[in-house]
Amino acid sequence: MTNAHTLRKNVTKRSILQLIVENHALSIALIMNTLNLSYATVFRYLKLLSEEDVIECTDKGVSFTLRSKRIQKLNGI
Repeated sequence: MTNAHTLRKNVTKRSILQLIVENHALSIALIMNTLNLSYATVFRYLKLLSEEDVIECTDKGVSFTLRSKRIQKLNGI
């Protein structure tokens, strides 16, 4: 059984990922403002997505790009 905290985490992670998919590269500030999340929250989820090999951090450290084959797997394609 999924509790509310786990569900909220999954929704937040999916929302951030969806923004990245739609825009290909984003700044942390843009994600923060769009989803009304704190810097720490956005950073934590971006770190998780990076560790899961879903996104790749650029050398600038503020924008993120997708690894497209991983996204297809997440979407069940």
